[in-house]
Amino acid sequence: MTALAPVTNPAWVAADGGRRVRSYDFPFVTANDQGAQLTYLALANDREGEGTVQFKLYMLALEPGQCFVWAEPAFLLDGVKARVWRREYSPADFSLKLKYRQETDAKYTEAFTQTGTAPPPTAPGTPPPRYGSARVPTRLTTPDESDLLPSVTSASETSIKVTWTLKSNHFVKSDGFGHAVDLAPYPVDWEGPTRFPKFDAIAKAMFQAANELGIGLRWGADWDRDGKPRERGETDSPHFELVG
Repeated sequence: MTALAPVTNPAWVAADGGRRVRSYDFPFVTANDQGAQLTYLALANDREGEGTVQFKLYMLALEPGQCFVWAEPAFLLDGVKARVWRREYSPADFSLKLKYRQETDAKYTEAFTQTGTAPPPTAPGTPPPRYGSARVPTRLTTPDESDLLPSVTSASETSIKVTWTLKSNHFVKSDGFGHAVDLAPYPVDWEGPTRFPKFDAIAKAMFQAANELGIGLRWGADWDRDGKPRERGETDSPHFELVG
């Protein structure tokens, strides 16, 4: 993870009577500005009022994620915008409860003005982090980038055999991460004559990224890592796993 500069709002500090500290992790965000914007939104959302109120049945038309504005002059929240989070309907007594959270539109505009602070440069001789968003590998392009698009495949065809093992590196390890991934080019072609070059293109991109990040990598089509793919029946071309 890359630590960013604190995100704050002077009005919040004044309202709280001082500074409060809270941290958020966004493991799949690689842009510093986006991390700062998401952090601001998370803080703003945590400060919004929320609750659960019983409503008339016509409010079933509101689905989670949709907004409404209170229009009850005698109610404390009159004129306040809220977002539905959950509906609880009881057919036994025809009652409806909505869990809501206050929704302030201005927080989105304010969030998009946030900018992240770039991480400090890596000192010479210091190995790059094994995991995290501080460094992003160079993008490898080909004349036809569709060759490199990953796809999630299924085993719905009866001719496909599926095996399972509790020792797989795909499982989450003690460090909280899985150590293997399967990648296939889209559209998926397991038998066509052009399938191997497409898998090879993915492997080239994977090894380039691994080299830039200082990560050891094993490819299922070159299990012994001698640089000679598929020489001894090594046919698991989609498979990549960490080594070392």
